Amino acid sequence: MSVYVDRAIHAYGRMVMCHMIADDPDELHAMADRIGVARRWFQISPPASFPHYDVCKSKRALAVAHGAVACERDAFVVAMRRIRSSGTFVHRDATTARDRDQLRALVRRVLKDAGSGLACRVTLRSGREFSGTLSEMPSGLLALQDDSFVSTTEVSYRHVFTYEDLASALLPFPLPRVTAQAAQTESQAEPTSHPGETNEP
Repeated sequence: MSVYVDRAIHAYGRMVMCHMIADDPDELHAMADRIGVARRWFQISPPASFPHYDVCKSKRALAVAHGAVACERDAFVVAMRRIRSSGTFVHRDATTARDRDQLRALVRRVLKDAGSGLACRVTLRSGREFSGTLSEMPSGLLALQDDSFVSTTEVSYRHVFTYEDLASALLPFPLPRVTAQAAQTESQAEPTSHPGETNEP
């Protein structure tokens, strides 16, 4: 597993930014925490074309000092394509009402496009975390079939909750094309790069 940064050539105001990606989302978020970039600046896909952080030159240097691989464009594109095609997961934290609305819309679309249960991991606003197969019930409630108990109890457990209960979700990437187009349409008025207060040059 590795974290990758491309060359810092993307202008954003007075700052020059680069992209930071990783083979594993937990590794990517851990690096962001390590170099002082807030997780709210994580660019989810969609609407971003791939899951990443935008980081300034000083944060890029910190990332490299902490083990990130500095890549030229060609090598970075290879890594990006590998991540996009490998089923890497994307993460959406619902820390604000707007985030929660976007998360609910995204999960609904992914479930609709999947046509059946979707393997994922969700965290509820209560702090409880479940992994399993997520589906939407006719009543509109979400049901997550947790198969982690099968090996010991020979049964599976179903957790039922509402869309409003969701705090975050780990969803398979790449997302269905229809989902990506719909989310892009909804988000076209919102920029996809948001360098934060802790992401300063």
